[in-house]
Amino acid sequence: MSDLAELNQQLENAKAVASQKEKIERLMQNRDFKELIVDGFMRDEAARLVGLSADPNIDAKDQHDCLSMAQAGGHLKRYVNVMIQQGHTAEREIPNIEAALEEMRSEGEDD
Repeated sequence: MSDLAELNQQLENAKAVASQKEKIERLMQNRDFKELIVDGFMRDEAARLVGLSADPNIDAKDQHDCLSMAQAGGHLKRYVNVMIQQGHTAEREIPNIEAALEEMRSEGEDD
């Protein structure tokens, strides 16, 4: 693959990652999503499951299952944060990639 093709691919990938960040940010601002997933699942249900995992009246397997389910919200939150962080990085890279592409194209015209 040529350098020009590689840069075009990098630009396409960076734009896709930046677009995903925008989508997840819109989703996180959606009132229903926030109420049902962010507050309801990632916070309230996780807290309930952690409390249930400490109940001495349930067996060890169920306690373990409760903790595992409670962690799901944390994993989702981490996934969202990683998507946003990667999107910010991609947004910062796009102008650099575009500048490199422009430079490559102008050098090709000079030859």
